[in-house]
Amino acid sequence: MGSGTKERSSEDISLLERVSEIPGRPSDDAVDAHELQRQLGLSSLYFARRLISALGGDRHDRIDRALLVSRVEALIDGSPDDKLRFAFRVHDANGDGAIDVEELTRMLWTSLAENRLAFGPEVVDELVAAMFDHADTNGDGVISYEEFAGAIAHYPGVVEHMTLGDLRWLGMGPEPTRARGRWWSARPARPTWAGTGYMVLVAVWAVANVALFVDAWLTYGAAGANVYIQTARGFGATLNLGAALVLVPMMRRTLTRLGRTRVGRVLIDEHVLFHRLVGNATLVFAVAHTAAHFANWATGGGEVGSVGGVGGIWAGLLTTAGLTGVGLLVVHVLLSVFARDAIRRSHHFELFHAVHRLWPLWFVFILLHGPVTWIWVAAPLTGYVIDKFFARRMHESRAVSLDALPARVTRVVLERPRGFEFEAGDYVFLRIPEVAELEWHPFTISSAPEDAAKLTFHVRTAGNWTGALCELAEAKAPPAAPLPTSIDGPYGTPSAHIFRSNQSVLIAAGIGVTPFASILRSMLIQLRANPDTEAVPERVHFIWVCRSQFAFGWFASLLGELEAEFPHRFDFRIFMDAGNRDIKSTVLRIAMDLLYARTRQDLITGLRSRTTLGAPRWDELMRGFAREHAPDLPHVFFCGPPGLGKKARRAAAGEGLPFRQEHF
Repeated sequence: MGSGTKERSSEDISLLERVSEIPGRPSDDAVDAHELQRQLGLSSLYFARRLISALGGDRHDRIDRALLVSRVEALIDGSPDDKLRFAFRVHDANGDGAIDVEELTRMLWTSLAENRLAFGPEVVDELVAAMFDHADTNGDGVISYEEFAGAIAHYPGVVEHMTLGDLRWLGMGPEPTRARGRWWSARPARPTWAGTGYMVLVAVWAVANVALFVDAWLTYGAAGANVYIQTARGFGATLNLGAALVLVPMMRRTLTRLGRTRVGRVLIDEHVLFHRLVGNATLVFAVAHTAAHFANWATGGGEVGSVGGVGGIWAGLLTTAGLTGVGLLVVHVLLSVFARDAIRRSHHFELFHAVHRLWPLWFVFILLHGPVTWIWVAAPLTGYVIDKFFARRMHESRAVSLDALPARVTRVVLERPRGFEFEAGDYVFLRIPEVAELEWHPFTISSAPEDAAKLTFHVRTAGNWTGALCELAEAKAPPAAPLPTSIDGPYGTPSAHIFRSNQSVLIAAGIGVTPFASILRSMLIQLRANPDTEAVPERVHFIWVCRSQFAFGWFASLLGELEAEFPHRFDFRIFMDAGNRDIKSTVLRIAMDLLYARTRQDLITGLRSRTTLGAPRWDELMRGFAREHAPDLPHVFFCGPPGLGKKARRAAAGEGLPFRQEHF
């Protein structure tokens, strides 16, 4: 193997250390295929064996640990030709210097399993035939190294990837880590209206907290209070503001109406984030407020006497303010803990739902605790009660169809109630007594507003309620009798602003496609009625990221209609991020490209638009969109997991593209 002299990246060094830490057998310090598969997180034992063989292991699928490290190190520093030869040896299972049909077929099956793809034998045969037609230039029925290298050379992206010197190219993925999202690691972002508006809102709120704290501190200091009392009263003032604001972002009906205004768009775009920010900050202020009182009681400076020590603390706790303060803090901790994403997005959503019903108790405690809190809370609390109970948009309907779809998704079709009006992208709360008598759950409407007969929802199984719904669909679809269903809504989301943009970039991940299903269906209906309508953006780029090929099925037909009828309006980019970009997938991807060139139909979705195996390269995508539409800037809309949203938001901000995210 060649020995390059390139400088290694920190990622190269980290991954090399990982290989170096693979333990060898006590008897001979050798690494076998099973251990390599386990240590490197490989799905396929066959591929682990092929790696060991290509790296110089013996016929018993073992390799000396020192030799393994040195060979991998040489590959990282090696030239593209070194890596091509290594890739060729991985495919050449019998080591005769040529890849035959059987060897290529087996590697394709291995790659399909690694990429979570399920094609029939006839499709695999077509892929093998396409690869041989392309690579076997002399027609002898096998692919030599020269023919293999020549076939790869037609795909510069593959060769470029091989020059990265990254162990991930070998199929050895990095250890799973949590995204830290440190602010100092991100490149500076250009501000956009959506981001700037929210930042201004947060800045005003922060300044108000500081002003209230300072005012209370100075006022009590002038009255002769000690530093502990000053601190407690300062944070007490911020608690009043928190109590006044925490419910405002949850006035969904009011915010939906305000969402049509410029200021209202900031609130509706980030109302969940602001609610969490205020709630979590108020908990911090409550802890500081409590700690200051404890310090005051312990030092004997309390308003309930000057006992000091443990006795002073107990004396303070047994007052009305002490007891209500403890109750307030306990309830607030419960609300905050059970609102964490780890619970809300797990199979325990019902815990979040149940615990959050304690919010009235929190307000009881804070009203009893603070003598002037009622002045702060009266207006927003009254507004929230009116918004939630008196202005509630309740509709009764029936579920006429429940269908269990692949990827644990349930399609729910309701009769559309008379007078039910909504905009594309809106969501509602549903209660289906057959599933749970009292529980309400939010779901985005996936049908178009123009459909007067029905409302459609696509529900991903992610908890007990959605699991019970899926089981109900599997047990009786269609239902023996329509299921009574209550609807609360509709409520607006950032997605509604898509129709106000000249150029839009829509990014959906997994079931986050549901608001865009409604929006794209509405666009199709409007364009069919009037192809020149200005109500639909001039250009729509749609990016859909899924982990499984089966997740694409229910929505692909709509995309097919759009790209067939209005190709100049729509641009589709489909990604299967469970797919890999390593050597065992290289030939699969090339074979799929070759077959697509013949059929002009994607094997995964059936669309004309290609599906890319692997995660999107967000920076490249956003840079391309910005250049295509310059000097205008397309607006980016995202619905999906928060971690993916952070990556897309950072890339969009780097190009100055306005970004809106639906938080669910």
